[in-house]
Amino acid sequence: MIRAIQRAAACVAVLIATAGQVQAGIINSADVIIGGNSFSTFTDDSTSLVWLDLDNFWDVTSTYNSIDSLLAGSGFHLATLPELNILQASIPAVPANFSSEVVILGGNYVGNPHPGTDRELIWGIYNDGNSLDGISYSWKYDGYTNWNFATNALSANQSLRSANSNNQDLGAWVVADSVSAVPEPSSLALFGIGACVAGIGATRRRRCEKQQEATA
Repeated sequence: MIRAIQRAAACVAVLIATAGQVQAGIINSADVIIGGNSFSTFTDDSTSLVWLDLDNFWDVTSTYNSIDSLLAGSGFHLATLPELNILQASIPAVPANFSSEVVILGGNYVGNPHPGTDRELIWGIYNDGNSLDGISYSWKYDGYTNWNFATNALSANQSLRSANSNNQDLGAWVVADSVSAVPEPSSLALFGIGACVAGIGATRRRRCEKQQEATA
């Protein structure tokens, strides 16, 4: 009995620790095809929503309106402010985390190939609810301890590359319309705990049955 309890406790501890590790932050995920082109992505583990990398839109033609048109019917859309806030809660502005996050998100960093000059910056446009009065964006540098926002700062038809044109590294916060039909990490952990406990219970039942057969 004691051995079974110890086995169950160890199993639960491992599964809980694993769940905690995979739920934190963001991870790279599989490319998606939109409009016949391949786009790199990452996943927010807190929501399991897939996002397009910011540097997918480092080209000469991308504007707010062109991106919005491209995404129509694709299963993705320019993120709203509430959606962006949720993502940013998963990747708060912590300088120590910037170097790992910027690679996954597709931000600008020294060594990342892009048309402009190098700098340590993550930034992108989002849907603020009214593109007619200007486009908003959100950013953080590697040394920042909070996310920043600029509202109604660009034109909806302005090329993203023209913003701070020396750097040419403004991206777009684009998120999937819904979560893919896969279990969330926490669900997998709970399933694993249940399976572990059930397995221990089955082992005990078989042991009791054998003991009863031996004494019959």
